[in-house]
Amino acid sequence: SICLINGGCLGTETFKNLVLPGVGSITVVDGHTVSARDLGNNFFVTQAHIGQPRAKVAAEMLQELNEDVDASKFVAEDPSTLVARSPEFFDAFTAVVATQLEEAPLLELGRRCWANGVPLIIAKINGFVGYTRIVMPELCIVESKPDSALQDLRVPRPFPELLEISDAMDLDV
Repeated sequence: SICLINGGCLGTETFKNLVLPGVGSITVVDGHTVSARDLGNNFFVTQAHIGQPRAKVAAEMLQELNEDVDASKFVAEDPSTLVARSPEFFDAFTAVVATQLEEAPLLELGRRCWANGVPLIIAKINGFVGYTRIVMPELCIVESKPDSALQDLRVPRPFPELLEISDAMDLDV
């Protein structure tokens, strides 16, 4: 169960890559309506969607990608307001992906997610520059069978041509 904050171009593109392989369920939180600006950078929306809640449109379009994923839930409310008013809303998710969220609500959301052990993935873009950060307690992984054994690259029975080439080399030089 993953929450997407802001269903703009970055959010829907990110979630497309989670919905296609079959993540369990998603909930989109976005207080904006689809505008003409969205048509130029988000291929999930069409001109017919202008004026509709972006959270609803994003959820519907993501649902069409994989019928096994429950993408029917959305909250058409400004994420900053939701974080301030009902931060406990985010406790129910196994992960939260916040895209293009302002600093103040992001810090509050980060504290809430950290306290409840919910990973928070932060993503922002500005043109060709992108930023991603994962906020979660340290996760220690112990590898019981490490792959650090040295490989033996010696040739036990070299073929005659290889012997001839190696004998012709002066390794001291």
